[in-house]
Amino acid sequence: LRLIEEHIRNCPDQEIYYGRGVNSSFFSAEETNIGPRKEHLDRISPERPVIIADFGGNYLWMNSAAFRKYDITMDTACPPGGEIPLDPKDGSLWGIVRGEARALVPYQNFNPEQLYKAGRWFQDKMLSYGYTSLTALRPPGTVEPRMTMFSIFQSLEEKGELHMRIHGARDM
Repeated sequence: LRLIEEHIRNCPDQEIYYGRGVNSSFFSAEETNIGPRKEHLDRISPERPVIIADFGGNYLWMNSAAFRKYDITMDTACPPGGEIPLDPKDGSLWGIVRGEARALVPYQNFNPEQLYKAGRWFQDKMLSYGYTSLTALRPPGTVEPRMTMFSIFQSLEEKGELHMRIHGARDM
């Protein structure tokens, strides 16, 4: 929560705050089993949406502003294979969308400059750990993916700034 709050304080002009890396085990009681509640994020950012993916990509933890932005209510029809947990005490939204319900929330979009900077940062970090090659996957069923690591590395190569071996593959 401290890291999320710090990011929002350091980037006050973002329309939506995205993140990744929450784990239900960071919390206690029923939040360990269900997922974190929206109220934690509401205290940090009551007006602007906050959307944090868990480590495994199984759920999105969101504040009330994010639920409002994407018009997700306790009456929203949940896609098959998804879950929008409600508080058993009052029927209000708990704070996460799980499984196929994640499709109700658009993915974060990045502009080419942001992707380039992220690719450079990632490459530098991997090289600092001694990695010199990797496999970049293209998701199944994609013809023109919105963003893949492979396309990011391709842009680095076009600028003469790729210093790793990249093997491209389609994820099955």
